[in-house]
Amino acid sequence: MKVELKALKNYPDMGMEGGAWSATLYLDGKRVARVKDNGDGGGNYCEAYGPASKFAEQNAKLKEFYAWCKEQPDEQTKYGPLSMNTDYFLGILFEKEMLEKDLKRWARTSIVYRLKGDPKGSYQRVSPRKQEWIDQIKAEHGDKLEMIR
Repeated sequence: MKVELKALKNYPDMGMEGGAWSATLYLDGKRVARVKDNGDGGGNYCEAYGPASKFAEQNAKLKEFYAWCKEQPDEQTKYGPLSMNTDYFLGILFEKEMLEKDLKRWARTSIVYRLKGDPKGSYQRVSPRKQEWIDQIKAEHGDKLEMIR
């Protein structure tokens, strides 16, 4: 199953128990639901998308998605394995999509890179973006470079 979140909106200051966000859920290329997290400490909320005539079809796709999420492997955390479910899967996917958005934005004006062994979620930025500096970073770090943009 191909799962995508599009039209992401992040509201980091709106929630009481973390940031709030919303997005549109696409399954196998088809728009299926609106997804949101109110940032109130509760779960994510999925609402079938489209006209009332398609709700039964969209809800069936959502049920299939919920079952698919439960079949995904446990997430390994520093505290041990965490069972996958729809809520957790959507949260992880949202975070990955937001990080990708940030990396693209940063890379417009800066060199963004990450070294193997860097803490999860840490990236280094060098501004302004110059090819000679990119070449220097590649030469200096070589095999230690995990990614560079």
